[in-house]
Amino acid sequence: MILLNVRNMSDQDLFQGWLNGEISRSIRYNHPFSLVILEINLKEEGSFSKDEVFNEFIRMLKYTTRESDVISRFGDVGIMAILPETGKKGGCVFAERIRGLAKDLFDRASITLSAGIASFPEDGKTSSLLYKKACDALQKAKEKGGNEIMVSRDFNIVLIGFMGAGKTKVGTRLAEKLGMGFVDIDDLIETKAGMKISQIFSEFGESYFRDLERKEVEHVSNLTNYVISPGGGAILNKDNMDALRKNGILIYLKASAEVIFERTCHTSHRPLLENVSPYEQIKKLLRYRAPFYEASDYTIDTSNLNIEEVVTKIIEYIKDRKLTCQ
Repeated sequence: MILLNVRNMSDQDLFQGWLNGEISRSIRYNHPFSLVILEINLKEEGSFSKDEVFNEFIRMLKYTTRESDVISRFGDVGIMAILPETGKKGGCVFAERIRGLAKDLFDRASITLSAGIASFPEDGKTSSLLYKKACDALQKAKEKGGNEIMVSRDFNIVLIGFMGAGKTKVGTRLAEKLGMGFVDIDDLIETKAGMKISQIFSEFGESYFRDLERKEVEHVSNLTNYVISPGGGAILNKDNMDALRKNGILIYLKASAEVIFERTCHTSHRPLLENVSPYEQIKKLLRYRAPFYEASDYTIDTSNLNIEEVVTKIIEYIKDRKLTCQ
């Protein structure tokens, strides 16, 4: 372990030099590395001083780092680590190991540990961008209450499916659990138009609505680290699908016609189900849209699942793709 005592700007420049050096080595030898920022949060003053906490963590790091790992101080009670030849998953393992070693310390004092992780080249190819991504991930971990490990995410999770499939409720809960933002495209359209979607349909027609939808999809697709819920018919436009797929993982929340009818029969804001037999219209639209929905990356049948069960399945899928360490 190479230990740097970063306490002032000149020392920060020293760490920046090590970070730039690791970028150069990683490019030369074509291997990844991770930047991990760990921050210890003291909930109660008095049990330990900040220096005592830091020194305790340095002692623990001696047993869990390699000779090539570079460790430095981050603020009063934080640690930055450069882990050569280690991808994001390895950075998660490192942070989890530190948290495990510190368990006794957490029990003896009101201390929690949060971590933010970014990896090269996945999250950026400059030291400043990697540092920003790791700090952003750390902030999200702290906002979740401590004892959290968050990775930088440069992707979105896009929930597609028919009305009533659960996109908004599942998306809201999923975003909460993963520390991501949530955006409902229909809500954006209503906010900007100043009227409900049912009003837009009745006053201007479906073509006008689809144009508004296309513009919002284009805007939202440029975001990162969001769970996105587009309207059920957004996927019929190839430009929408291409835009959402550009930076997102598409997950199809599927449900049977019977379940969708049961979930939507008591609502009055579904313009495509007005002035028709709702159940027959649902079956007709599902048949037509099925090939578009099935072009997703992953499908979950929500017919007999509750919100938490659907969210768990999505997180398991994301884990399998090694996109999160939660």
